[in-house]
Amino acid sequence: MVAKGLNLPAKGMAPEAKLSAYDWNSDISEMTTAASTDALRLSNHSYGTSNGWATTVVGGATRWVWWTDTRISLVEDYLFGFYSENSRDVDALAYSAPNYLSVWSAGNERRANSSENGPTVQPVDHYEMNPTTGDYTYVSGITRPVDGQIDLLHDQGVAKNTLVVASVEDIVGGYASSGGVVASLFSSFGPVDDGRIKPDLAANGASVNSTWNLEANGATPVTTINGNRYSVISGTSMAAPTVTASLDLLFQHYTNLFGSTGGAAFRAATLKALALHTADEAGATPGPDFSYGWGLMNTKSGVQLISLHGLSGTALRNIKQVTLNNGDYSEFDIRAMGGTTPLKVTICWTDPAGTVQTKAVDVNIGALVNDLDLRINSGTSTFYPWRLSPAAPTSGATNVGDNDRDNVEQVLISNPVAGQLYKINVSHKGFLKNSSGAAAPQPFSIILSGVQAEPEVTFRCTDISRTGPNVYGISWTSVVGASYQLQSSTDLTAWFDLTGDFLATKEITTGEVSNTAGEGKRFYRVKRLL
Repeated sequence: MVAKGLNLPAKGMAPEAKLSAYDWNSDISEMTTAASTDALRLSNHSYGTSNGWATTVVGGATRWVWWTDTRISLVEDYLFGFYSENSRDVDALAYSAPNYLSVWSAGNERRANSSENGPTVQPVDHYEMNPTTGDYTYVSGITRPVDGQIDLLHDQGVAKNTLVVASVEDIVGGYASSGGVVASLFSSFGPVDDGRIKPDLAANGASVNSTWNLEANGATPVTTINGNRYSVISGTSMAAPTVTASLDLLFQHYTNLFGSTGGAAFRAATLKALALHTADEAGATPGPDFSYGWGLMNTKSGVQLISLHGLSGTALRNIKQVTLNNGDYSEFDIRAMGGTTPLKVTICWTDPAGTVQTKAVDVNIGALVNDLDLRINSGTSTFYPWRLSPAAPTSGATNVGDNDRDNVEQVLISNPVAGQLYKINVSHKGFLKNSSGAAAPQPFSIILSGVQAEPEVTFRCTDISRTGPNVYGISWTSVVGASYQLQSSTDLTAWFDLTGDFLATKEITTGEVSNTAGEGKRFYRVKRLL
């Protein structure tokens, strides 16, 4: 992530970043403490617990261990794809710290005919892990299936608000097409049990030159240069830090242009949406899949989109941070660039933690709490987001209806009509909740590309009407994603903020004001904050 480059091939993605290092014990409590100060914006987690078949040293010898809770299943680890207590806890943390994003390696469970996948010759003498006591029990003469090639994510890899990274082989000469992106043989695939799109992204995790601690793995060949140790390592544990440090560069570029406080603060959902939106296509079919997620991380494309957004000034053309109230919707028009430029819109939100279901294999009960819906309309045509089905894990993504599983949704129009008006609409089903289950607004982020530059919105009052005794509604033209403040004055000299900001969800925003019965004059004005 942050190696200075004293050995240039091992230079980190963000060599000027500050790094705090922890061991993996007590991670949730440590993450909570660090994130609560708002100092921690990103964290990398290149570790995971054992599931299914694995080898470990018992009594001085390497033995096969069946890690599955045999009270639940004798043939498959129920934790593969299961929304667990660990999944819930990391989602709850993310919801309480909406500007903090944790990045997790997908795991290396898929390697066939190896210690990562299970014994190929069975029955085999092995140990069972007692889920109650943590002790090993020796068993003999029992045959159990190997872990398979799909449905291998577990715990934090199943969470909604994390960013989970798969590994691909190095692409010599750089990305040219989706066919050049090849999943590493070891990289764990989805789906998760309820069909959400996991992993989220892919990055190179094969034969990565990096700093390395000799004591951490004595079997790994280590090169010492000027007293510093380096090695070539493979695993999703190498792909995840590549993405984490690249996200830090995106965050740095955004804050350099727009600041990092108040309404300009870069939400974790915005950063995640940006990375998924600008990823390069990977896989055999268009759209996301359960192998590469939304595609191959492309830091340059993310930086370019932030820069393009900066050129739009106050129009907020490419990046919008919005809050949706219960019973409301967000809607605005854009014009497509057209030609060879697709129109793409991605939304993402940090969802409250889901419910942990009764422990069982392949529990297909949605973990999503707040179900937002993205659609694009043009004339009589409606365009829907991608979605995947856990019942057909190798099939391509479809876009024929709402996505009711994911807290990331994307609509892609490959060949939009140049200059044509398209209406972006984000609504919700049911009622929006917070982590306590009470009705609450849901913040979400929108990333757009393939959108024409529009002139600045003419800021003007569109309507003033009486809505009750001494109560008036004031409407004005607004930019979706911007925030506004209503102010009042009795003399046009001293102005006072009225309660609360107005976060624009539509191109016309309305706020209510009141005056005291019988008072002489009162003036009102609208001030844009962001």
